[in-house]
Amino acid sequence: MEKIKKFALNALLTAAAVLAALLIAEFALRALGYGILLPHESMPDGYYTANAQEGYDIAPNFATSTHGFVDGPYQIWSNNLGCFDEPYAGQQPYIYITGDSFAWGFAPFAQKWGTLLEQDLGIRTVKCGVAGFGTKQELAKATRLLAQLPVPTTVVLSYFENDDEDDANFPNSLVYHGQLIKNLSGTTTPYNALMARLPQFAQWAQEYCMWNEPAHPALQRVKCFLRNNSALYVLAQNGIKSLIPTALLKKLGIVNEDAPMVASSAQSDTAHLENLLGFKILAKQKGAKLFVAFIPPKEFAIATSGDPYAGVKKFLDQNGIAYFDPMSQFRTALAQGAQLYWTHDLHFNSAGNALFARAIEDYLQSHP
Repeated sequence: MEKIKKFALNALLTAAAVLAALLIAEFALRALGYGILLPHESMPDGYYTANAQEGYDIAPNFATSTHGFVDGPYQIWSNNLGCFDEPYAGQQPYIYITGDSFAWGFAPFAQKWGTLLEQDLGIRTVKCGVAGFGTKQELAKATRLLAQLPVPTTVVLSYFENDDEDDANFPNSLVYHGQLIKNLSGTTTPYNALMARLPQFAQWAQEYCMWNEPAHPALQRVKCFLRNNSALYVLAQNGIKSLIPTALLKKLGIVNEDAPMVASSAQSDTAHLENLLGFKILAKQKGAKLFVAFIPPKEFAIATSGDPYAGVKKFLDQNGIAYFDPMSQFRTALAQGAQLYWTHDLHFNSAGNALFARAIEDYLQSHP
């Protein structure tokens, strides 16, 4: 009995020593700035609202709140149109801006390229980008809003490289208690059927940090807690990933399966391009000009070659849709030492927004 007590005491002391060492390491990593590895992005509850045509949208007239962001929080709100913009009361002339997160923000309002464009041109811009939108959602929102608004002089469609993927997975996100939950069906499923499964999706995301039901729920709860709260755990996991093949880690349960996605197909690609053509039809009906502004992806802008938009440009040329790609300007600025993207995020920082705004301004002034 005495030996058992001694063994238990030694085991307890050893466990306490290990725990103390882990806590010291955690605090040291936080002090050294590794807390940046933990999740930082957060949206205020109720900022998004469900929408059958678009999957989700920004709720109109949302009061000023905070977007938690890895590179620094900033204030967000929505106007009467459900856009991250000042209230719109029919001012003319104006430019209608649509797109995904690059058009929505990921920067303070005063630093958004749509805001800077308005200041530089002296023309109101109606800034209606929505984070996560694809062209199908952008077209649906633009069609709905322009049916009730005055005719814009120009429609600017900002286009990012994952827009075709977003279209293929429409609706790519759903709204649960005012927060976005990724569409986890992995199939092309009617909106109402997805909404019926939404509570289950939300539970998986909240309890397990996973996009599907885990094989070992208790273990996954622990991993989810550590993923959200321990920089040491994240650092160790990243180290293991660099040493062991991902496929093996998934089998061992160390790395979770990727979120199910609908694979791109010839049919979805065709539908995606038809959405672009839909913008041309909409602009023509309204008597407005249209041009597509390509967003330089961070990884391509840093590289010295490569064009992620070659196929889309060919389609736009064939259908007489004007476009502008500032990739060369971004590559030149980066080569000269400019910092155009956030340190820990793929979106434009204030300098990137400013360069993109100037590029669009130059294009508009040279194509009256």
